Amino acid sequence: MGGKATTLSEKFNRRGLWWLPSYPNRKIPGQVSFDPDGELQLELDGSLREKMPIGSGDHFYAPLVFGATTDGKLCTLLDVSENFRQTHSPGMTTSKSSFSQLIIGQSHIDPLTTKYESALLEFSDFCGWMHRDPFTYEASRTEVYKQTVSHTMPSEVKILVSALTAEVSFTPSMNTNMEYQQRALKHFDSVQIKPIEPQDGEWYKRVVYKMRVLLSLLVGRPVVATAFKLCTGMQQISEHNEGCYPLYVDLCVKQAGKAKGKDLLPPEIPFTYPRIAASMPAILNTWFSKTEQLSTLYSLFFGTTINRSIPREFQFLALIQALESYHRESGGDKYLSKEGYEEIRTALTNAIPKSTPADLRDALKSRIKYGNEYSLRKRLELTLNKVPEALRNIFVQGNEQFIFQVVATRNYLTHRDESLKDNVLDDKGIFDAAVSLQLLIQYILLTELGIDEKTVARVMQEHHAYKNRPQIILYNQRAKSNSHSKQTSTPNP
Repeated sequence: MGGKATTLSEKFNRRGLWWLPSYPNRKIPGQVSFDPDGELQLELDGSLREKMPIGSGDHFYAPLVFGATTDGKLCTLLDVSENFRQTHSPGMTTSKSSFSQLIIGQSHIDPLTTKYESALLEFSDFCGWMHRDPFTYEASRTEVYKQTVSHTMPSEVKILVSALTAEVSFTPSMNTNMEYQQRALKHFDSVQIKPIEPQDGEWYKRVVYKMRVLLSLLVGRPVVATAFKLCTGMQQISEHNEGCYPLYVDLCVKQAGKAKGKDLLPPEIPFTYPRIAASMPAILNTWFSKTEQLSTLYSLFFGTTINRSIPREFQFLALIQALESYHRESGGDKYLSKEGYEEIRTALTNAIPKSTPADLRDALKSRIKYGNEYSLRKRLELTLNKVPEALRNIFVQGNEQFIFQVVATRNYLTHRDESLKDNVLDDKGIFDAAVSLQLLIQYILLTELGIDEKTVARVMQEHHAYKNRPQIILYNQRAKSNSHSKQTSTPNP
């Protein structure tokens, strides 16, 4: 797209002059490029390495590089590392460097000292999630045919989030484009995050990631940030005007995943804002107060949903790990009390023959130590039993041996125990089981937010975002005659 755009979901580039902060008079022409699916690259008609003292080493790295673009913007590049340099005849050098972040605005930024007053963000699918239609249309046929389009700005939604010590706002805006014989009005909504005290960029990045996961849960598919602006302060409009406007810089950084084409419309989104508006303050506060507790669960779940190229086996194992971790951290995951198990632990430890090699003795002691913890089978049974029966049947697709097969497959993939191979799911079975586990985790996270369990169950049973399960077609599927057969015996997990 055009060089002046700085959305996080599309490519852009900017030409200008680039230099090291310690050498402001040694500027090098070149171009910075941002590609959300590829490289963040600085291409120079020269090399920043040439400005470094002799003997500085073969690898060039700069924590900061400053730039000024041809359209008057000031740029700050972070973590710049030169990865290509070529000398041309007669002595001209070109180079390419990668970087981690690009900040574009009206000033250069020192990330170690700069704190921002707020952040303004746009997300894919967010306008559909807000489900606001501020336009009205009227047509009249009197002496003159007249059409009227009106826009009424919706109210801003402000929510104080105690866990962040910040205010989160859903802010409406409108763009107007007027050309000869043409008028265009576009409404959009954004998210503003304003902490009580200014925070550095890393704080905002952590909050935005958690906000992104929350919105993805409510939307029913992964969302991405499409714009990320940080407020460096306020500027007076003019000497004779008491009004002020915020000064923003654009933060351009790669994020896992990408926008999936056209934004969803409200009917395509399971938990739109109007559906949960009354509960939204509680949802936001609950989410940000539980993010540490739920971090393993949502991080592994989110990672598998945004990166579909992960091998099926890894997705399956990651989701199992997420559920195990969640159940363990939820407490109540012991067969006996600590005191009740101590007698058994002591007896088992003392029963180890004294002739046992030290390494084996330590390994046995470790297994005995954790022997009181629930098995994977027990954890899955307890977790699924909390799900309403009708929804549980949808998750496991009526497979009565779901838990048995999942446990056997996990154990085989982890230990490669050939005695379990006959009970292991085939490729399609692993894919389907991973989808079931993802749905189960979504149910857990949605109910952890405080959304009524009956509401979550009803929506997940009725909405096509959950009913239309992903399918896989395997042309070279390995044969496993008993992958879907019902087992009458169950091995110890």
